[in-house]
Amino acid sequence: MSSKKNIVLLIAGEGGHFEQMSRLTSTLKFSDNIDDIYLITDNIKKELNLEGVKTLELGELRGKDGFSIKNAFRYLTKNTIILSKLIFKNNTKIISTGPGIAIYPSLLCRLSKGKVLHIETWSRFYSKSMTGKLMYLISNRFYIQNKELAEIYPKGIYSGRL
Repeated sequence: MSSKKNIVLLIAGEGGHFEQMSRLTSTLKFSDNIDDIYLITDNIKKELNLEGVKTLELGELRGKDGFSIKNAFRYLTKNTIILSKLIFKNNTKIISTGPGIAIYPSLLCRLSKGKVLHIETWSRFYSKSMTGKLMYLISNRFYIQNKELAEIYPKGIYSGRL
């Protein structure tokens, strides 16, 4: 029997990303073989209405003031330690509604042979989000909420709006 836990990382940022994750988790039924569920966010002020979810705030690679090498180095160092403990020591699945904070954990998850599911934001109809462009390449499953995106994300799976 494996000593690794089965964990799910729910990744959502502020605003609409968080609202979409809230709507999604209200409909999800996690199986009994899930040991832990974590919400990874850049703002812990809100919590999902999902019993037993642990929260983890990562912060942003680029702050509201823009990008700096110093902040990027601090972000990568701190978050690599935190995420590596979670992802590489467990059987990990990620569900993401964005934003950019989903990219780095998803890369680590894929390196550890974990599964990544990304849902492109509901506010996109005719163009790709920056996060969507990268998550389309990283994720095992990529969902779109608007049919218009099918042309620019040909491997995207239409799921309808959350």
